[in-house]
Amino acid sequence: MRKTRFGSLLMVGLLVLSLLATACSKTPETTPKDSSTTPNASAPKEPAIFNATGNWNVPPAYHGNYFATGGSSNPWWYISEPLFVYQPVDGSISPRLGTDWKEEGNKVTVTLRSGVTWSDGTPFTAKDVVANFYMLKLLNRGIWRYLASVEAANDTTVVFNFTVMTPLAKALVNSDPIFAGAKEYGKWADQVPANMTNTEKLNAIRTDLGNYKPEKPVGMGPFVIKTVTASEMILEKNPKHYAADKVAFDQVRLARANSNETIWAMNLAGELDVNHAAASKDLVDQYLKRQTKMKMAAPSDLSDFGLIFNTRKYPFSEQKFRQALAFVLDRKKIREVTNYFGADVTDYSHGIMKSYAGEWLSADVLKTFTNYTTDLKKAEALLTELGMKKNEKGEWLGKDGKPFAFEVTFPGGWGTNAESVASQLKAFGLPTKARAIEDSLYGSTLQAGNYDMATEFGNLWWGNPHPYTGYRRYYDTVSDGFVAKATGFPNVVKGPDGKDIDLMATTTDLGKTADKAAQKKLIEKLAWVTNEYLPLLTLTEKNIVIFYQDGLRVTGWPDAKDPIWQLAGGSTDKLYTTLIINGTLKPVSK
Repeated sequence: MRKTRFGSLLMVGLLVLSLLATACSKTPETTPKDSSTTPNASAPKEPAIFNATGNWNVPPAYHGNYFATGGSSNPWWYISEPLFVYQPVDGSISPRLGTDWKEEGNKVTVTLRSGVTWSDGTPFTAKDVVANFYMLKLLNRGIWRYLASVEAANDTTVVFNFTVMTPLAKALVNSDPIFAGAKEYGKWADQVPANMTNTEKLNAIRTDLGNYKPEKPVGMGPFVIKTVTASEMILEKNPKHYAADKVAFDQVRLARANSNETIWAMNLAGELDVNHAAASKDLVDQYLKRQTKMKMAAPSDLSDFGLIFNTRKYPFSEQKFRQALAFVLDRKKIREVTNYFGADVTDYSHGIMKSYAGEWLSADVLKTFTNYTTDLKKAEALLTELGMKKNEKGEWLGKDGKPFAFEVTFPGGWGTNAESVASQLKAFGLPTKARAIEDSLYGSTLQAGNYDMATEFGNLWWGNPHPYTGYRRYYDTVSDGFVAKATGFPNVVKGPDGKDIDLMATTTDLGKTADKAAQKKLIEKLAWVTNEYLPLLTLTEKNIVIFYQDGLRVTGWPDAKDPIWQLAGGSTDKLYTTLIINGTLKPVSK
């Protein structure tokens, strides 16, 4: 599922007023039915349905190839399985397709569960795992910075050979489900040697693979896809699943979450068993008032949201200008408007999740960093140092003597962050407007440099709460490096001692360093660069607010403070399917 952005809340008031009238007119599903309409004992049993949300390409663009554009939006955690479920809270793993994990030197040996089959009836073997990881090499997955090869010792044994044993192995191996089997994807996987670099041949394989678009995906998860429309996806229970006797639901029905407004309406009407559409506090209060069985959990999404700067363009190419903007923006106010249940980030912007920073950056280290607590006088001083001044209207002028006119770009439908930023900058004398871009074109627009500023995720520590995960997104342009690619930020910059820091090499070293003290030294370098050069200004740490109906149609939800909710970071589907597969969630008895 595609990552959820903060929703536009401008329509909340009108939406609530219009939808409450509709919702209140509906008969709650918990109201007893008239006995004259109750089915007799011989009537077919109604299917037990789990109602949630998802996102996918609208047919006929929809297809089942994870490795082709558009296919990655399938609900993979419902239809596929990981080797193990990695718990970011304590670093433990729980068996799924794998039953045993053994580390010896630079080698990890995984024993697979016997008797597992794909949804097309093909037996699942170690060859499928090998094919899957070589397919992930085509996507430049970060694990291949440390892997030498993946081999099938026999049908139920997979060996991961690392060039150097990364302490992040459990998280990296298990960050995704197994998407690709040897039967379906072997023709491409077999063309990818472990030592192949990013050459024209690799690109040719990717192009050919991108043309493969099966009608539906093949998986080995607890459900299989039955129908897909522009508004709904229906999945049916997989009777061949190894835990089918614990899976209590016959169907999963996913409403397509094409906008937060759509999901708000369904929440008010009580049509969903669970969802995580961002909502204002006022709207959440309406949910809980109307839906008496609705509860809320707010685990960390292991992500934060920020404002990126196009360093290719003046004046964003000026470090002091970016710092001035950091002093202008009141990030607490932005959080209150756009991410009410999130956490404040009002001081630094060092690329480490605020709630984890204390583990990696000491108070003495932070004293050497610039603290960006809102201070308009400091902002004015920095702009003055750059030779900028105000005109009679109170607008700041560029080096050409003309007032600035900026845009904050955002993906269409999710503009509250951009609007809040634009409003504050305009009030400071930097005229700024929010500019919407179609969501499907957003990433390519940023990487092409066709923007001034843009709202974007900074950290995505999904599945692996470690600074390496974040800095890989910032600077490792081989396996991710989205922030560097979007901002045009250079790979080599001067450190606090005046010496060059190679950001990608330092990030790679961090991923293969086991000693925590040594990790801290590398992290301090990357954190200093991120904070002082500011390719991205962190605005708020994101909690993923999950609304669930406990006892309406589904029961068994864990306590909102249970650590298992942390599995939702990056993919709520991983949490839901884990609770379904282990039998925790069940339909309400009727």
